[in-house]
Amino acid sequence: MSTSGGRDNHHNRWSASLTALFAAALLLPAFLLAADRAAAIPPEQLPAATIVFENGGRIVSIKADGTGRKVLTPRRAKTMIETGIRDSDPAVSPDGQTVLFSRDDDSSGSVDRSKLGLFSIDVDGGTPTQIRATEEIETLQLTTYTGGFAWAPDGSRIYEVEYIVKLVPAGWPYAVRTRIISMLPDGSDLKVIEVGKTTFKNEKPSGDLWIASEVEPSPDGSELLVTRIPMNGHAQPRIDALDLSTRKSKVIEKSAFDPSFSPDGQRIVFSTTRDKVNESCYEGSCSSSQQLYLMDADGSNPRLLLGKVQPWNFAEPDWSGDGSRILLTSNKASVTTIFGDEIWSVEPDGSCLSRITNGSPASESGSWGLTPDTSPTGCGLGMGSRGVAEVEPPAKIADLEVTPLWLGRNFGLLLFSDYFVDRSNASFTYWDCSWFRNRCPATIAIGSAHACERNLEGELGNGAYQGMVRRKGGLAVMTGSVRPSLSTIFLADGREVWITSPWRHDGKATSRAWHMKAIDHLRPYGASKPPASFEAPVFAWHTVHTARVMVRSFRRTQSLKKAAVRAGIFRAGMGISFSYSRRAAQAWLRFSRDLARLGPVKSVECRRWANKPGTIDVRSDFRELIR
Repeated sequence: MSTSGGRDNHHNRWSASLTALFAAALLLPAFLLAADRAAAIPPEQLPAATIVFENGGRIVSIKADGTGRKVLTPRRAKTMIETGIRDSDPAVSPDGQTVLFSRDDDSSGSVDRSKLGLFSIDVDGGTPTQIRATEEIETLQLTTYTGGFAWAPDGSRIYEVEYIVKLVPAGWPYAVRTRIISMLPDGSDLKVIEVGKTTFKNEKPSGDLWIASEVEPSPDGSELLVTRIPMNGHAQPRIDALDLSTRKSKVIEKSAFDPSFSPDGQRIVFSTTRDKVNESCYEGSCSSSQQLYLMDADGSNPRLLLGKVQPWNFAEPDWSGDGSRILLTSNKASVTTIFGDEIWSVEPDGSCLSRITNGSPASESGSWGLTPDTSPTGCGLGMGSRGVAEVEPPAKIADLEVTPLWLGRNFGLLLFSDYFVDRSNASFTYWDCSWFRNRCPATIAIGSAHACERNLEGELGNGAYQGMVRRKGGLAVMTGSVRPSLSTIFLADGREVWITSPWRHDGKATSRAWHMKAIDHLRPYGASKPPASFEAPVFAWHTVHTARVMVRSFRRTQSLKKAAVRAGIFRAGMGISFSYSRRAAQAWLRFSRDLARLGPVKSVECRRWANKPGTIDVRSDFRELIR
């Protein structure tokens, strides 16, 4: 049974963490699948296998048939990019009774590392037990971190990769010591298997240029598969085989990581980016969607698990103890990448790929528990139900001066996925889909702020204005509809709400009607349903005044440029100078004329450098102005 705790996202997180620490050093639906497989039911109704995985910084368990979901380490579910305490990389013991996991805190500022490190918890939940703590020794400028970890095949010991980082205030030089250690399940009887040391001077590494990041023991316990990452450039990780008796290591596969043994020890499944699927590069570093490969135990005969290269991400494999299925993490059913990851399983011949989890936040790093019956409910969607959004926005949203609008925890098939909050505004994103991607609408993001934020003026300055319509008591201002996004600004109740989606989805242009539907579903945060209607729109007084001057000046001069200059549209401010743009001037003129047709509107006088504007009524009867 494969029980490696060092998974792909763990690899990604550690690559990112090491990059930060070492500066530049690291550097379709079920019917489309075979119907006979989808309907298969094991003749013996054995108990469904347990799967443990990471979800929103929590450790969660579920049955292989998608039932029995339980949160083992309860706390507020975090988004994929949210900082704070996060439990990750679960690994179930061979007897199926205990779960190892890593607890870390990526918050900015001071962090008490004594409460972090390697933990264990009963597979049914309870109070976690700290096995090994990370440390920060300020006097020696040393910090320890937990890398990958795994159970020995008989559950008698735990293998772990440990990093000891020495920093110097100036940043260079510094050293990184990497140890592969083993210990009893309670953390005692620590034994060192391998030590590596890398020193940096003038940003150049010396010493060990390939450091361990993950470990996976062979079923017979004779060797460890060690994922090593490069310290001297942008090469891909590799897999080494470390003989535990001789302590000698040899490379068995390049451009490979996250290995998992078959129970008989004859085959290995691993992740790789060698096919460069969806590759993107920035400043010399490239990233790609991962694919899963099989190879023989000696590294020979590598072949794709799913038969051919797939356009999605497939990562974090874990072979079941009975050898019947392989767990993996994939975004196959989603329209996005990191926000749509779910736990799937597949047979070793690449057939009957089935989704097991479904919801937001993303699920990843699956580990098999006891495996009486690893069968899913069917191939394809697996459990097939609509997903549940569990992402919890922070309490500080209630402290905002203006209560933001959002779409609730789901908008049709889209699930609430992420948020951003600062002192004056909040945004909510719906980037995860609870069905297969060809059934999913375009993703959508909703942001709210006081009208004084004047995002509308920014869109006018970009020349993106396309008209306005009354909607649900407010005003929908249609702006950008070209790359990279379609955007609409909704003005109501003194708020300025911006709605954005990709300009194209599933090969077609995103319809403006999609945003109008979103407006109909908007509600104040905390409300259970949308209101029947919103209050009238309120503009920033500066926007109304600029539009008034623009219309008046153009009527007098018949010059677009003169009118725009007179209105101050391209006036320098805040140290920024704006050159004249005919497109922007045309957008402002069209907006000004459309605003005139509304008759009197409300506006707010925004106090400079303060976020508490006083509201005033402005009788902006443009029909009188242009007579």
